[in-house]
Amino acid sequence: MANARPRNRQLGIFFSEIFAKLLTMKTRVGSRTKHRMIWTMAICLANCALTISLLMSQSRPADPVVDQMEQKGCASLASGTRLCKYDYSFEGRAVEAIPFRPVGNGPFPGLLLIPGYDRTARDLVFLGTKLADAGFAGVAVSQPGFGKSQGPSDFVGPKTIAVLTAAYRKFQKEPFVDPAKMGIYGYSRGGMAASLLAVQLDDVKAAVFSAGVYDFQKLYDNSPLIGVRLNMSLKPA
Repeated sequence: MANARPRNRQLGIFFSEIFAKLLTMKTRVGSRTKHRMIWTMAICLANCALTISLLMSQSRPADPVVDQMEQKGCASLASGTRLCKYDYSFEGRAVEAIPFRPVGNGPFPGLLLIPGYDRTARDLVFLGTKLADAGFAGVAVSQPGFGKSQGPSDFVGPKTIAVLTAAYRKFQKEPFVDPAKMGIYGYSRGGMAASLLAVQLDDVKAAVFSAGVYDFQKLYDNSPLIGVRLNMSLKPA
């Protein structure tokens, strides 16, 4: 644990630099070219992001801050980054969301942060706060069926994508968010969701996918894990 703080600091710097570079890329390109740029950058960054994300996903040092937010409505870190309740309802079902607002009025680049399988928005609190400290507003959203987000889970199916799209659009409208500079980060199953959103939404300027599956048919045909194939074949109620 002696090296935890230096690693945490490096993690924040790493992702901040990634999104800063992606968000400042020229945007006057065709839709097809933009999609190629996003996929190319994602592939190049995936290996580095995977290693660092594994460290991140196993640590939840900011849980007391989230507990304070849930009890009082808002919570502030020593850096000035602010978290306030942001849960919302989509088609009559609750969705868990935790926002991260940097110091100042903005507008700041906005990021949708999506956790992986069996993880929740709480697991991305550390990353969200580090990005906010670097000047990025963010919102972490639990996928349907996990945490306080009501299910069922549909393995990054239409219902999950609809919930996350609603979160993206909702956050994009916040007065402290720059609607022209929106990005998405996802880990594992969250990376899969992020990859789908990146090509479905026409205004995503930056995307980082980590440890996801991007060829469902190949995974289903070749995976030695029976549970994975079963999970993919199950249809939501």
